[in-house]
Amino acid sequence: FATGRGGTTFDPAIERSENSLKPDAILYFTDGQGPPPSRWKGTPLLWVLPAGISSEHLPGEKVYIR
Repeated sequence: FATGRGGTTFDPAIERSENSLKPDAILYFTDGQGPPPSRWKGTPLLWVLPAGISSEHLPGEKVYIR
């Protein structure tokens, strides 16, 4: 079971992935407690989040786990 503290800055990992790695998609395992990415270029993005987390502020698709 993973727990988080919130306040994650998602931009560095997404920006590095899109600029350097050129992935087909990005999967982000997170507690979702951070501001939405501001530098996302549109690579398909899947957030893997704990169940019960409010994540409407995050772009892309979401999957919730227990």
